[in-house]
Amino acid sequence: MKMRKRFFASMALLTAGSLVVLAAMFCLIFYYQLLEAAQNEVRERAFVLRELVRAGTPYTDMRMTDMGLRVVTGDGTVIYNGQGEATETSEAQERLAWGDCAEVRQAVESGTGESKRFSDTLQQEVYCFAVKLDDGTVLHLAKTTRSVWGLFSHSLPFVVGVLVLMLVLEYLLAQRLARRLVAPIGQVDLKKGLSAPYDEFAPYVLELERQQNRIEKHKDDLRERADTITAIMDNMSEGVILVDSGGMVLSVNQSAADIFAVEPPAEGRNILEIVRDVTFLQNVRSALAGTRGEMSLEQASRLYQVFMSPGRDSGAIILFLDVTEKAFAEKQRRDFSANVSHELKTPLTTIYGHAEMLAGGMVGEGDEEGFYDRIRQEAAHLLSLIDDIMKISQLDEGVGQELWEDVDLGVPAAEAVIALREKAAAHDVEVLLESGEATIKANRLQMYELFLNLIDNAIAYNRPNGKVHVTISSEDGRARLVVADTGIGIPLEDQSRVFERFFRVDKSRSKKTGGTGLGLAIVKHIVSAHRGVISLQSREHEGTVIEVVFSVDG
Repeated sequence: MKMRKRFFASMALLTAGSLVVLAAMFCLIFYYQLLEAAQNEVRERAFVLRELVRAGTPYTDMRMTDMGLRVVTGDGTVIYNGQGEATETSEAQERLAWGDCAEVRQAVESGTGESKRFSDTLQQEVYCFAVKLDDGTVLHLAKTTRSVWGLFSHSLPFVVGVLVLMLVLEYLLAQRLARRLVAPIGQVDLKKGLSAPYDEFAPYVLELERQQNRIEKHKDDLRERADTITAIMDNMSEGVILVDSGGMVLSVNQSAADIFAVEPPAEGRNILEIVRDVTFLQNVRSALAGTRGEMSLEQASRLYQVFMSPGRDSGAIILFLDVTEKAFAEKQRRDFSANVSHELKTPLTTIYGHAEMLAGGMVGEGDEEGFYDRIRQEAAHLLSLIDDIMKISQLDEGVGQELWEDVDLGVPAAEAVIALREKAAAHDVEVLLESGEATIKANRLQMYELFLNLIDNAIAYNRPNGKVHVTISSEDGRARLVVADTGIGIPLEDQSRVFERFFRVDKSRSKKTGGTGLGLAIVKHIVSAHRGVISLQSREHEGTVIEVVFSVDG
């Protein structure tokens, strides 16, 4: 549109200027042609009149209607006016008007004379021609013509009319020409390839093609980078939120959206709408001000370590690192250390106290055997505890995976039942084994340890005349083993903790049975190491069922 307006304005200015110059030139040409024609006419008439006078025609019979006719004496006195008789008064006036004319003096001296001057009275140019007659008088003719400005002003209405008409025609023509000139340019489709609508545009089209190729390459690079960044962010387990200098969200990856249950689109929302924590918001403001920050944030029962970093130019980057398992493992290590210290201290204190009493002679005769038995029991418990701790430590480190082989679960189960036969008899508990075909990839010793701990636990927490049912089966590519007892059961509030280290449901019974509190923890570690799943169902005073499922392929 701007191009069309400029094109039209240029054409209008050019046309108007051309018309004005053309009108001025025509006026000058017409002026000089008219002036020359008037001069020739005056000269020819003067010579014709002179010849008439010579032929005997009195000059008093001469009349002129289109130019002035005078007969003047040598001293400048008008003796005849071709437009009427001269009077004294008129003669004086005519002398004043004509007597000093240069053309009269020239005619007296050389026979002819002429001059051209502007009449202030008539506001026209006057051409005068004088010729000397045979009697010494001077025949004087004068004709008025328009001046060049008068001629121009006279033709001005016509020029204006023509100018207006030409401007209208030029407007219509300019509109059409502008459309025809601009249309090929407007029809250029950058998506379908460039072609020069005119040869003069070829260099610009080539440059546009180069620019377009560079832009397309930059767009592809940016798109590839954006896709890469998006893929990285969406596949990160860590949550990432980008905010601008005003705290408005620029981007949220999928992990962060899952952490805070953000409904899309999150972009354009304030960070206050996503995380409502005072300490967090203070750290975000510090990051926006250029100071790095770090804090812990609990969200939906998960613990996150949050890092806030200022952006390169503005805004901030917020990283959410899930440290729930790490924090839980750290807590477990602390609890384990505390529990180990407590569990080791109890038998060691007992052993030390009994040994000190024996060494100090504080034990009566005949009672020494009881003290020795107590020391042996505590030492055996201590060794069992240390052995279980070492087993858990080895399982934590993944020891034993290199010894995996095809294991028929019925074999280690039967071995465990035989090993615990005496203990079962001592507790008046019957152990029943129902074994089907179930072979998995596993560590044979660890499978034996698994059955041993499960059956031992079922015996220890059973009732007199109770039963323990061990069932092994295989179905749909999975091996399933179930250990069910008719024991005291587990309270509902304790069922989620029975696989924790050193946790005991009935501490008094544990002391009687000599348990370390690590049996089910060892079982859970073995199941996890073999990528299995363990579950528990129990009712207080009715018994407990523990089920373990392994993949046959390991």
